Amino acid sequence: RCESGGGGNGSQIQNEKDAKRLPLILKNYAESLKLGHKYIFQSLPRLLTLWFENSINSKVDHQSKETANSIIEGMAGKVPSYIWLSVFSQLISRICHTDPVVLSCLKRIIADVLSKHPKEALWSL
Repeated sequence: RCESGGGGNGSQIQNEKDAKRLPLILKNYAESLKLGHKYIFQSLPRLLTLWFENSINSKVDHQSKETANSIIEGMAGKVPSYIWLSVFSQLISRICHTDPVVLSCLKRIIADVLSKHPKEALWSL
């Protein structure tokens, strides 16, 4: 059975005030990845976890979710595709995500990585 959410890792927003901050948090993580790769192993997994967990969180308003999705979609096109190899297993593990917008973006990222780095991507599977 494939499910998302409820990970209990402190990534789910618990109140409306924090929900309004989610897009800004994701934007700053995305910007940090555009500027360099020094903290890629901390920033990228955290960014993805926040995005995945809160895209199905009922405490996060629709506007914040849309903005978060736009941030990730924009980032996906701007960072080099090899960046995603460091979190490829995390991406694959969410292939059954229940949000159609998140799933669509996720599929584009995975397809891009597989087309540009087939050997490296398949090695990690």
